[in-house]
Amino acid sequence: MRTIATCLAVCGIFVSSVHAAEVGPRKQATQLSPADADAAAAFPVVPVSVVNLPAVQSVEGTVQVSNLPLAEDGSLRVVSAPTRRPVMIELLDAPIVVSPSGQVIVTLPRTVDTTGYSDFGIYIPRPQPSECYGGASFEVMNRWSADEAFTVVYDNRNPPEVQGVHGDRERTLHRTMGGEMQVTLTIPGGNCEATYGSVRVYLFPQ
Repeated sequence: MRTIATCLAVCGIFVSSVHAAEVGPRKQATQLSPADADAAAAFPVVPVSVVNLPAVQSVEGTVQVSNLPLAEDGSLRVVSAPTRRPVMIELLDAPIVVSPSGQVIVTLPRTVDTTGYSDFGIYIPRPQPSECYGGASFEVMNRWSADEAFTVVYDNRNPPEVQGVHGDRERTLHRTMGGEMQVTLTIPGGNCEATYGSVRVYLFPQ
């Protein structure tokens, strides 16, 4: 019995030592140093009550504005945005020469984006010399996406159905078919060698 009591006493001392070793440092870590305690005491926790914010105030009366344009009745005058102007696009990079006995059929590589425009005109000035004019006609093809091929568009908006846009006059006006357009020219030979220096497309805004 004495041996067991001695063992329990020794083990109790060992457990107490281990517990003190584990708990002791943790209690010490939560304690403030004298300097930190003095600093904390200098800034005591004080509840704050905000009393100096103004309440919502209603405003009555009129505001004098002297630098805004006014209409005759005193209301604010709003000026509409300037009207979009027609845009001219030249399709020829170089003159087209047609011999008296020949005929030229050419699809012009420069295309025209008609997005935002309701009408377009095509102007094919007479060649030089003007007496060599044998007539010129054109046909317009469209595509609505970059991955599509240009093709003739059938217009069903104004029956009877119109097969594409074409003409044989010097100046013609047409409705846009949407998307991107490309022009093919057919120029027959005239009385003498003719030089066509310009083919213009005019886009008219909506």
